[in-house]
Amino acid sequence: MILALLFAFIFAVAEIAVTSTFANLIGPGAATVCLAAAAAAVLMGAAASMLDKQIKALVAFVAGAAFLIFEIQLFAIRTNAEVNPNVLFTYAPILGFAIFANSRLNLRRFLFVLFLCSIAYSFLYLALFNTLSSPRLDPQDASVKILVGDSTRDARVFLAASFPTFAFFYALDRILRLKRFIFLPFLAIPIAALALAQSRLHLAVMGVVTVAYILGLTGALPRRLLLGGFFILALVLMLSVPFPDFNPYRLFSGDGSAEARARALMVFRFFISEYPIFGVGISPTRADETSLLRASYIYWDDLGVIGVWYCFGIVGLTIFCLHASLCILGVRRPRELTLSDHQALLLTALVFGLLSISSPNIWLGSGSTILSIMLGIWLRTEHGRRAGPEKPPASESARAPDGGHLAAKPDEKTIEDALEPAAALAPHRS
Repeated sequence: MILALLFAFIFAVAEIAVTSTFANLIGPGAATVCLAAAAAAVLMGAAASMLDKQIKALVAFVAGAAFLIFEIQLFAIRTNAEVNPNVLFTYAPILGFAIFANSRLNLRRFLFVLFLCSIAYSFLYLALFNTLSSPRLDPQDASVKILVGDSTRDARVFLAASFPTFAFFYALDRILRLKRFIFLPFLAIPIAALALAQSRLHLAVMGVVTVAYILGLTGALPRRLLLGGFFILALVLMLSVPFPDFNPYRLFSGDGSAEARARALMVFRFFISEYPIFGVGISPTRADETSLLRASYIYWDDLGVIGVWYCFGIVGLTIFCLHASLCILGVRRPRELTLSDHQALLLTALVFGLLSISSPNIWLGSGSTILSIMLGIWLRTEHGRRAGPEKPPASESARAPDGGHLAAKPDEKTIEDALEPAAALAPHRS
């Protein structure tokens, strides 16, 4: 149990360091070390799945790794570029579900540890923001990723948004459901970080999800409706490939980000038409991809589902949409998780599932940690059939898991109890 928690902790910390680019502040090569640590944790998770006889998790891990290796090799074949096996480390977090499928991992304690790490990262982001995004500093010379300003926003430090988002919902549910107002400061820290990052689409989606949660509108039916909307919008975007005159990003003329995406779509459209099934593959470096595209400052991960289609083909896009669907629809609550733990995870996953239409963050960004946890829980419950139906105890309203914020039972144990001496010494029950 302790080793399982340790591997999960290493994976989470490494992901925060890499996806935030804060690893570069430590020194040269720190990001590579973090990627290697995350990959090692994933391998240990796969080994644990094998020992735990979790056949589905093991098969999914092998199939996922094989697909990534195939895509890396495919790019080399299409462009005569050298194969760089190290690029697999970048995509290793997609396979992180092997860690969380392990029934020996105490999910309650891990989510609390993830909350603490997310708060620490958000606080560090706030503390370093002014220094790292100084107007006197050339973004090209900065050690961390700096987003260039546009007509409406100044230059700002890139934020690995899934972590402050999770911390926000973790604190919010405890304030509303459990009346634990001690979490109010922990609500303010991630909000401030998200506000400084100025990601307008993320803030808009997160705001809608928050309001829907407060009104009790994040249950099964609203989620299915949102999933239907996701696929309709994805289909509309995909129609821009066979119909060159249709470019949905042109609808937002005047916005710098939309105009850049409109130009990128014109470039990617050709390659999607040439390689629709498996895409062009995974490039070993940005320079190799720029050489293929013959265009600078165009990145496939800026175009969401269209970018995934370009890189991984319709096969990869299908898998990606299944992953986004899991995030939008949610997973059943394992009995070891409290309603608050589960709700924080579901709301965070919902935000990133919806954002998948415009960004592959659940594959190539901080959202991959949330996706890995969701997949791990799904595989765990499928393996052990230990998760009960998505409903609260009889003494609570049936509306609670749908986003209601009613008070929990007085004797309900929460994740914080795991830090109390008596609870910490108690044996973990699967």
